[in-house]
Amino acid sequence: MSDFNQGISIIVPTYKGEKYILKLLDSLKNQTLDKNLFDALFVINGERDNSESIIKKFKSENTDLNIEIMESQKGVSNARNLALDTINREYCIFIDVDDYISYNYLEELYKHRKSNRIVLGNFFNVDLNGNLSKTYFSDTLLENNGLFHLYDFDVNPLLITTNKLVPTIYANKVRFNPNLYNGVDLDYFFKLYSKFDFEFYIVDNEREAIYYRVLVPGSISRQDMSFQFNVVDRLKVMKSLDNTYRKSKDKEKIFKLLDFIVNVGQKNFIVRYIEKHPEDYFKALYEIESYHIENFDYLRFFKCLDSLDVNTQDNIKDINNYIYNLYKKGNTFKKENQKLKKELDFKNKLLKTRPYRLAASLRRMAMKLRGRQ
Repeated sequence: MSDFNQGISIIVPTYKGEKYILKLLDSLKNQTLDKNLFDALFVINGERDNSESIIKKFKSENTDLNIEIMESQKGVSNARNLALDTINREYCIFIDVDDYISYNYLEELYKHRKSNRIVLGNFFNVDLNGNLSKTYFSDTLLENNGLFHLYDFDVNPLLITTNKLVPTIYANKVRFNPNLYNGVDLDYFFKLYSKFDFEFYIVDNEREAIYYRVLVPGSISRQDMSFQFNVVDRLKVMKSLDNTYRKSKDKEKIFKLLDFIVNVGQKNFIVRYIEKHPEDYFKALYEIESYHIENFDYLRFFKCLDSLDVNTQDNIKDINNYIYNLYKKGNTFKKENQKLKKELDFKNKLLKTRPYRLAASLRRMAMKLRGRQ
């Protein structure tokens, strides 16, 4: 790593962050790590607000901090890719513009640096009132510390962009996919782990090296349920991972990771959508098939639908079992004759009719009343 300077480059994609950016800037100012050992690169992308002025004013008032501002094409992936082409320190960390870090965060992660190691601190959500809460992988970081390897513990913390110190020599050999709107972190780190072998180190939770993710309403990762977000965007991520896997030289090493992302994490977004919108069940199936994802486990997907609530299950159970049996025989409903397609289309239209929706509402009401008796 002799081509790089000592220390950490902090990459901050900056889009409409004027309400929150001072919290991040103050947390950088208060870092216990020597100020000569880190710099922060803010990459303005997309529609402008007052963020750049706030950064420039803060920089002029804190000349001991190494802060740079650049501008990229629209999109968080373009911002991060430009930064990866620009940074020149041995290690890098991604921070979102509306988040911030504990005063000792950089120092604690930097203490455990190593050329082939990714270092993780703790991670908590914080609401706009300052109240802390755990995220779905907080306990993994709290209950483990020290050296690990891939699959030694829950992989969820390894798949988010933030909260990790990454050797730059590897980080800048992989690019974020600007064609993905959601799941860019999954795609990037799957590529990274498929190309290189890392060990992982979790800082002892007693050190309280914490990444604070601010829960901002309407952010990309906290969108309302929709067919685009829960189905289409997830399938795009799966397809990209599928392509990476096919090109990988060590498929055995990363298959478990691929299977977890595709057939657990991303698949569950689709299942939750179908549970709420059974009328779009067949629309979702057509969409899934259109992507031709080789490692999408259809049989597990159909079986997962068996656990849906009674109303949803009753409405799709018969046809779901029929399609499940088709796949079990190695067929797909698209390969079947036009008669089946017409049946599916008819069923799909039926689920969208007003009488069906009204009947479904009445059934749910009746079940709630029975449950109270």
